[in-house]
Amino acid sequence: MKLLNFILLFAAAIFCNAYKIGITIPDISRSQLLFNQRMGEVLADAGHNVTLIRLQTLENDGKGLKLASRSTMKEWIINGFIDGVDYEWIKQKQAESAFLDESAWAFLSKEKRKLLSVWMKTFTDACEKMITDKEFMDKFEAAEFDIVFTHMYEFCPIGIQHLGKAKTWIWVNSGALMDYVAYYMGLPVPPSYAARKWLF
Repeated sequence: MKLLNFILLFAAAIFCNAYKIGITIPDISRSQLLFNQRMGEVLADAGHNVTLIRLQTLENDGKGLKLASRSTMKEWIINGFIDGVDYEWIKQKQAESAFLDESAWAFLSKEKRKLLSVWMKTFTDACEKMITDKEFMDKFEAAEFDIVFTHMYEFCPIGIQHLGKAKTWIWVNSGALMDYVAYYMGLPVPPSYAARKWLF
């Protein structure tokens, strides 16, 4: 009987130590899906309750993927697709320039500016659609996440976690430190974190 009580007490202690974690995933590329899924799996394996929140802003071929691979993981798919956006055109133009050996000046061309303009407008319109989705925002707030992980690609997940009243959040950076991320994190200007030889 004492052993059974100990096991029940131990099981209750483990259950009580689990955090409710939300991970907002920009459904932009498969590398981001994989990065955030692996982060979620590590947290789920540690005993936490993880909700993967896929923010779909660009159509890609990952729509049919199921990311929640553990029993303590859930997956929400949030539709941020905008009517009237030619996602195939965006994909085609991005694919055409992905492996070209172009200089930074190529981004000043009229075609590149148009692509970036359409792309950024798609992100902001999708963000507005998701933030004004009452059903999603009510569900997010009702989840009462202890912590939300947001990705550095865009600011929309920061707004979502703020409006959804998450207790705290972590800004996840899976790549190089972008200047705008450093700026908003309060890091000093680039010379203070760039290699010394760049200064001379």
